[in-house]
This record gives sequence, structure tokens and C-alpha cells, in this order.
Amino acid sequence: MSRPPGLLGRLLLRVVPQHGFAASVVGDLDEIRTRETRKLGHARAGARHVRRVTSVLLHFGRARLGGGGAQAEGPAGDLGSARRTGGPNAARGPVRRASGGWGRGLGQDLRVAVRKWARSPLAALVVVLTLAIGIGANTAIFSVVNVVLVRPLPYPDADQLVVVYTELRGQGETVPASSPPEFQDLLDHADAFASLGAMWYRPAALTDDGVEPEDIDMAFVSAGLLPTLGVEPLLGRFPLPEEDHTQSQVVVLAHDTWQRRYGGDPDLVGRTIEFDGVARTVVGVMPAEFRMLFPPDIRMPSRVAAWMTWGGDYDEYPRRWRVLTAIGRLRPGLNAAAATAELRGVAEQVRIDHADDYAGSGYDLRLEPLADDLVAHSRPTLVLLLVAVALVLLIACANVANFMLGRSLHASRELAIRGALGATGWRLFRQLATESAVVTFAGAALGLALASWGIRALPLLAPADLPRVERVGIDGSVLIFTTLVAVATALVFGSAMAMQLRTRSQTEVLKAGARALTGSGSERMRNVLVVGQVALSLMLLIGAGLVVRSFALLSRVDPGFDPSGALTMKLSLVDAHYPYSEPAKIAEFYRQLVARVGELAGVGAVGATTQLPLDGSSYSMAPYAYEAAEGVMEWNSIAANYRTITPGWLEAIGARLVEGRTLAWTDNMDAARVVVIDQSLARRAWPEASAVGQRLQIEVFLAGQRYSEWAEIVGVVEHLRHHPSAVGSEQVYVAHSQAPMRTMALTVRTDADARSLVESVRAIVHEIDSDQPLQRVRPLAEYLGESIAPMRFALTLLGAFAIAALLLAMLGVYAIVAYGVTQRARELGIRMAIGASPTAVVRDVVGRTAVLAAAGVAIGLLGALALSQFMSGLLFGVAPTDPLVFAAVAGLFTAVALCACYIPARGAARLDPASALRRD
Repeated sequence: MSRPPGLLGRLLLRVVPQHGFAASVVGDLDEIRTRETRKLGHARAGARHVRRVTSVLLHFGRARLGGGGAQAEGPAGDLGSARRTGGPNAARGPVRRASGGWGRGLGQDLRVAVRKWARSPLAALVVVLTLAIGIGANTAIFSVVNVVLVRPLPYPDADQLVVVYTELRGQGETVPASSPPEFQDLLDHADAFASLGAMWYRPAALTDDGVEPEDIDMAFVSAGLLPTLGVEPLLGRFPLPEEDHTQSQVVVLAHDTWQRRYGGDPDLVGRTIEFDGVARTVVGVMPAEFRMLFPPDIRMPSRVAAWMTWGGDYDEYPRRWRVLTAIGRLRPGLNAAAATAELRGVAEQVRIDHADDYAGSGYDLRLEPLADDLVAHSRPTLVLLLVAVALVLLIACANVANFMLGRSLHASRELAIRGALGATGWRLFRQLATESAVVTFAGAALGLALASWGIRALPLLAPADLPRVERVGIDGSVLIFTTLVAVATALVFGSAMAMQLRTRSQTEVLKAGARALTGSGSERMRNVLVVGQVALSLMLLIGAGLVVRSFALLSRVDPGFDPSGALTMKLSLVDAHYPYSEPAKIAEFYRQLVARVGELAGVGAVGATTQLPLDGSSYSMAPYAYEAAEGVMEWNSIAANYRTITPGWLEAIGARLVEGRTLAWTDNMDAARVVVIDQSLARRAWPEASAVGQRLQIEVFLAGQRYSEWAEIVGVVEHLRHHPSAVGSEQVYVAHSQAPMRTMALTVRTDADARSLVESVRAIVHEIDSDQPLQRVRPLAEYLGESIAPMRFALTLLGAFAIAALLLAMLGVYAIVAYGVTQRARELGIRMAIGASPTAVVRDVVGRTAVLAAAGVAIGLLGALALSQFMSGLLFGVAPTDPLVFAAVAGLFTAVALCACYIPARGAARLDPASALRRD
């Protein structure tokens, strides 16, 4: 609690006109008295205090009774005399320490600041809202950046975890995948790892007796994977190394599966449950917080229902069948670059030992830190958004700084009086900083609320591959960040105002009256603020313009198919019911399913495929060879994306046939092997001839084995893009009846409501096999939407920030021009009195602003050039220096800026010369 003012203080509060100013003067005098008491003792300091207060009372009493003359001339003499009262050479009395001066003064500063803002609530609201936009946007984006880019992965010593990449330089391909034999090579020869594991994801079904079959996400893992991640089971244990190569059929359940399906039964460990009709022994349960956090190219869901052992020798599989992702933990003291150098030797030895398998492939190995690889797709977008919100905050601060500068200049007379009384520079700065802090922290509090709302809406906007977005929230680090931003903002405002006032002597301010507010120093600072706001806003608008044009071009890219009216659903046939040793049984299931679904009312076409065109990465890449004039091409020098499809699938997705025919049910295991290819492969292999009737050598998976066979090309279709922004690899479509696969995606095209067919399709599936669940029912258009989600995310946020920046900048330009018109009212009145036309006044005001806007545009264009180079990885079909975007945005921005200054200019043209001339 602060000490109440004494008798002299109460007199001051009555005599001094402005109550807030009077309270500040009382505080100044009290702080001066406390400081002098420490030096001179109570008696001498008290005498000085009485003389100083008496001088102030006389001045303000005379000013109140005698009119303006005393206010103009008196303070310079009276208050200067008050400051000199009791010079430093006076004899000192006994010294006794005064208590509570600094803390009491700070509390008084706070009360004065609140009262000042309370007298102008609309101005306070504008400042608070402006700062709330800037601080709130920064808080929201920092929350995302903190979780996604800064916070370490939830694995022990996560910086030692790496992803193994296979480089096939001959094919121009790099994938985070290895074949089982290649993984065995790493286990046998790679000393760079302290531990190593591998995984492979696929859909599966829980098929316990008496319970409805449930589709799940399942991971086949090596025994070393979960220990490599450093996780410990909640119950039981992990698979043992000896169980990795045997048909021991053990499984570890996710915590959610254990709770939801089995009620959290602690005795479940040791019991057997069915997956795909095969009994497996539960050996462990994972902790609730565990997530599989891996790069999106790996196609591993973060929430997996179960982990099963590989259950076989790795060397039994083809070397070109790259389905495993290897995750390693480096040995202590080794980084990814040094470990990669060691693995180069392993890769070279593999190429020598298996020359037939790797001829012309350029096989090599590379390691990427898991933490970096996880956010490689997201980092450029998030850093760009962080830069964008920082620019928004700078623009908001420039707006508020302009407003605060005007307030400080209006208060310069009061501050000069207080300085003449003896208030220290620190005391004055402290009050200015406190006045700034009041609205800054109010803005920060409101900004925090806005950020919290924005964070809750973020999952609706964020792309699916943004890792850990569900964990974004307001935590301690975010609160610290917001507090630091608010403190820095308040200090900057207070310092700027104090520096501006220090450019004037107290005597100059006391004598000059209101005209002291229009000096060249304050005008230069306002001009700098205009130029800065224009430059920063233009940078953001150009960045948003580049993304808008990229998104427009991306949205118009032809994916090679028509997603409208197409519904997709996935099936993974139960292993025990449809073993690969009985391919005819697998083929018959899908033949019946496609035929019966095709008979439903409203179905125009139906078919199935092993991979939808926009569903994840191309994990089914494989080499091919073809007959050409120069001979048969070598294996591994080129690769294609393989899909096994049923008849009707190309029609169901709206693929366009170029020549020949599509696949038919007569293309079965008893018929000659046939394939359909895309235009990319046809143009590469037979650029000047028809591809129909030519032969292609492909790999075929049949009855659990892989064979290399020649197939006749019966048709060519347009290329289907895996992502609209990339052409992708050549594509080969193999007849499902000639190479049956268990896991397929059914596509149904209908003119009716596609989702109305789901229950009918589900009923047909259950009629064919009652244990078979239907998984992931989604319109095909959703996959297309997800493929452009990262750019849409960047566009939405960057566009919102750019619009906010534009509005703030225009508000700032308007306010600065309007303030300048107010300060020049006398000058403009004189000019109009001697004959200046309103048009000339408007031209003068707009012209001055146009010069500043032009300077800001020039600086903004240079800044946009640098920002756009950083954005190049996010753009599609647009150069970072696209002249159309730069010119259009610069022209639009200039026009808007001129409109913002035209309104106050028109007001200046309507000034009454007589009224303007009467102004001080």
C-alpha cells in the first residue's frame, strides 16, 4: 500500500488542473524528497520539499487565476527556481533512511497510467486490439513451432535416432525403405548402430470369436524396433530376437486397443487373440502416451493398434521388394553424416556381392536424423508463417508507436514541468514505460485468448502430415514467450517516447506551447513509421500473392482422373481365410465383390486396386524392362509404379483411355499375361510407335513368390498423378486375376449419394465372408484435398496475416496523415486564406504521403525478393520473382495507401481558415 499524500500533496491535487498530472507531480516530489533525505537528512530535505511545493502551488495558482501568460512564461522561471532550491553545497543534517520510495512510486505510476487510459477508452481499445492481433498471431504460431520444430521427440536420446534411406541413383529415386535382405545386411555389417529395427505397416482385422470383426492399423516389426525407440512396455515384454525369424506369432497391443477391446484386462498378457484369423499370443501392452512419430513418406500411422513380429527369414524375400523402413540408434559419439560415410562401404560391398540384383541401380545408403526428417515437409511452411506473424507484430507495433508518440508529444509539457521540478530521467522513463505496459499487457492477455481460440481451430486447417499438431496448446513455454513479447513491446514503446522527448530541452518545451509538438524529430519518426509499415505489409502481401497464384495453378492441374462421385473403401482379406498359397480364392472374392456391387442401383462403375492414386507414397515401385529397337533394357535402370487392379477400376476413377482396351475378367491365370500402361511409359519406351501389342517384362507376385515374366500391353491410359504438383513415375497396371493381392481399395462411382451405398457394400462383404471388415470409407475427392492441404494451410494463414497487415498498415497511414493534418492546420489555414485551392491542399497532403508510400514500396519490393527466395520450395508453377505478382500487388497496395491518405486530405481541404488561424 502506498502512503497517502500529506497536506501539501492534497493542495497540489486541488490546484493542479489535471488530476493524473497532479498525482504524477506529487509522486515526483515525494520521490525527490526520499532521495534527498538519504543525502541531507530529514530536516534539510523537508525544508527543500516545502519550498519546492510552495513554488509549484504559486505557479499553478497564478496560472489558474491569471490566464495564459503565466502558463507560457512562468514555468520556465518558477519551476526552474524550484528545482534549484537548496543547492548541493548546503550543510547536511543527520541522515536517516526513508522507506518505500521506489515501490511506492512505481505503484503510483501504474495508477496514473490506468487513469490516463480510462479518460480515453476508445483509444485504449484500439491500441489493445491492435496489439492483441499481433501478439495473438505470434503466440499461436509459436505454439505450433514450439511443438513441431523445437520440442524434442518423446523418445529417450531422440537425437541419436536415424532413418535409413535407400538411394537408387540409376533410377533417380531415394526412398525411406529397404528390402528384407537389405535390412539383414545392415544387421550383419553396420557397426554404426547401437541398435537397429525395422517396420512395415498394413491394414489388418481383429477376428476374435463372438466379437464383430474390427479393422485396425497393424505394424510388422523386427524385434529390435521398439527397444531402439527406447520405449518400455506397460505390461509384459517385447518380442525376443529369437522370435523375429520364427512363426511364434506373438503380438504387443497398443494401450487404446487393450482398453477399448479388452477392457484393460491385466491378465490379457499370455492369452491368445485372433488377427486375420490367426491366433497370436499377447506378450505386452504399450504405454498410453506412446506414438509412432515418423516422416509421412514412411506411411506409418501415429496410432497403431498392434505390433507383430516379422515371422520369417529376411533373406527369403527378393532384394527389390523394399517394404521395410529401418530405424537405427547411432552408437555414442557418432552423428548421421559420419555414420552415412561408414554405410557407404556396406552398400558398396552389397553391390559387389549381389551384382545381378543391383546392376545399373546405383544402390547406396544414407541416414537422416529422425527429428529432422519428421518435420522436413513442415519446416519451410512453419518458418515462413513465423516470419509472417513477426512482420504483423512489427506493423502493429509501428501503429501503436505512432499513437503513443502522439500521446507523448501532447504530454511533453507536463513531462518537462516534472523534469524542471527535479524528476529524474529514469522516473520519467518509468512512467512512460508503465503507461505502455498497461495497454501492452492488456493486449497480450487478449492476444493469448485469441491464440487459444486459434489453436483449437488449428487441427481443422492443418495438413495431415503436420506432426504432433494434436499436442499444440498453451503451456509454460508459450506463456513465457507471450510475456517476453509483451515486456519487449512495452520497453520499446517507452524507450521510443523517452528518446523523442529527450531531443527537446525542458525550457524549449515550456516556452513553445503546442507548436513544440510539431518539430522535425517527431515528424521524421512518423515518416519512418509510415515507410516501415508500407514495406512490411507489401512483403507479406507479395508472399501471400505468390502462394495464391501457386494454389490456383495447383488446383487446376489435371490429375488424370475424375474424383467426383467416387467412393473408396479398403479391404485386407483375413490371412487365414485367403492365404497367398491359394491365389484363385483371393481372385474369386474380389470377382464376386465387384460383380455384386456393380449390380446395386446407381452404381456406374466399380473396381479395386492395390493403391489409390493420391494415397501416400509410391511404395510399390519396381523395375521393368521392355523390348525396343536397341534391345531389351536392363533391369533396375528404370522403375515404375505397379498397381494390381480389377476390371472396372480405371472406369470407376474416371481414367481416360488413350488407345487399346482396359483389363477384363477374361484376363485370368489361364490366359496370356497382359498389362495396361500409362502415357509416360509409352512415350519413354516407344516414342514413335504404338505401345499396344508391345511386350513388357515385369515382376509378378503369385502364390507367395515373385516371378519375372513378359506381358503384352493391351492398353494405354493417361498418367495418374500421385500428387497434382508432380508427374511421378511411369505406371503399370497388372490384372488382379493374374496376380491376386489380399489388400485392395474398392472404388465405386455413382451419380447418387455415394455414402448411401456404404451399408449395402458392407452387407455384400459380410455375405461373402462374415469375418471380413470394411475399412476407411472415404470419397476419392478427400484424397485429392489432402494432397493440396499443405499449400492450402499456408495459403489460409499467410493470407489472413497479409490481410491483417494490410488493414493495420492502412489504419496506420490514415492515422499518421490525419495527425499530420491536425498539426499543420495553422499552416494550411494560412495558405487557404491567401488563396490556395482545396485541390492544391489535397494534392499537397496526398503528395507528401505518396513519396513515403513510394519509398516503402521500393523497400518492400527488395524485402519481398528475399522472402520469396525462401518460399521457393512452397511454390508450384510460379517463379519466386514472378513479375505479374510483384507488379499487381505493388500497384494494388499503392492504390489502397493513397485512398487511406485521401480521406484526411479531403478533411484538410474543408478546413475553415479563420478557425485554423486561431489555433495555437
